[in-house]
Amino acid sequence: MEAGKALGASLEIIKMLYETAETYRRLEKINSNILNELALLISIKDQIKVCRRMDNNIIVDNYLIDINNRLTKFKNIVESIGKQNFFKKILYTRKVEKIGKEISKSMKKLKFLLDIKKDMQQSAKLDVANIITDIKAREFWENNFGSENTFVQSNLFFSAIRMNTSLINYEIDFLKKVINDDNDKYISAFEFQEWLDFFGDFSVAMRRTIDSLFDPNTYDIFEWYQKNISKSIIKTLLSEKLFIMRKHSNQKGIFILNFKFQQEIGELYIKNKENEFHLEMLLTMKQFEAQIFSQIDKKKANNLREITQSLEYVLNPQNEIQYHDWQQERQNHLDQKIYSESSPLLSSIDNILELPGISHIKNGVGTIVDTGVGAVKDVFNWLTPR
Repeated sequence: MEAGKALGASLEIIKMLYETAETYRRLEKINSNILNELALLISIKDQIKVCRRMDNNIIVDNYLIDINNRLTKFKNIVESIGKQNFFKKILYTRKVEKIGKEISKSMKKLKFLLDIKKDMQQSAKLDVANIITDIKAREFWENNFGSENTFVQSNLFFSAIRMNTSLINYEIDFLKKVINDDNDKYISAFEFQEWLDFFGDFSVAMRRTIDSLFDPNTYDIFEWYQKNISKSIIKTLLSEKLFIMRKHSNQKGIFILNFKFQQEIGELYIKNKENEFHLEMLLTMKQFEAQIFSQIDKKKANNLREITQSLEYVLNPQNEIQYHDWQQERQNHLDQKIYSESSPLLSSIDNILELPGISHIKNGVGTIVDTGVGAVKDVFNWLTPR
């Protein structure tokens, strides 16, 4: 049995035991201590739910399943005691006491584990408002995960993204690779804010990330984006590439563009500023870096790809750059999704239009249907009797 269902089933059993007066008296007579254990499970149910919502802890789940199994046996024995003769009642009473002790033992371990996790959470608690500075981003976090939690399971985080945005599946899968830098199972408030530092306010960060780094040929991150790499391997990487981009290790919101020009390794900075990316001229620029900088056409853009394409053209003007219109490709994905979702709807409308009495509106409705699914739904509402 799944642990969440086990908790619910256990609470139902306890409710039944408490509400049946005869069973309650029987329990009170046989072993009053077990009543305290049952009351404890009821009192900590919210603590269990919070623990399971924030962390799929196998040990907690196993305790819940174990307690439910023992409670089920416990209930069956208690219910059958009244039907037994004197000697069997004694035997069944001993069974109740034994299972009661086992439940008590499991409950103590479960409570101990929950208290440890609660203490760890309290000691690690920070003010989310001081971590996440963007108002909309902070509201998103607090509404979905609570202001008391500074980390959340990765799958819960991206489920919330899915529910709160119009992004399609492959875009969300792509964002997972960018935001969850360390590829663990959690997203912390610090990781969330770091992503915003580099890609802008929450209202635009998702779209800017995808527009900047999504390679339409591989449905993955562009190979030139290397996140957090050591300086020691830049020269090796540039033996095979025209340029690479990485995050600045010490300054928020700054990307470093490393490129190869003749025998030199150059460096340019791109800063996320007011929801735009700015290629910045540094005072310490070498002569060849300033030369490349002056030739780059795009020094300010909505996404990083526009700037890197300009750099690519300067470094290798003979190579014809393929400008992939992936925005059109995304629209094609959406159109396909709309078509697949609306096909039964369109078929139903075709059938409705053949019905006697409404053939006179066929041309008008046919025109509306062509405008899309939203209009189709309007037509259905119009045709539905009030």
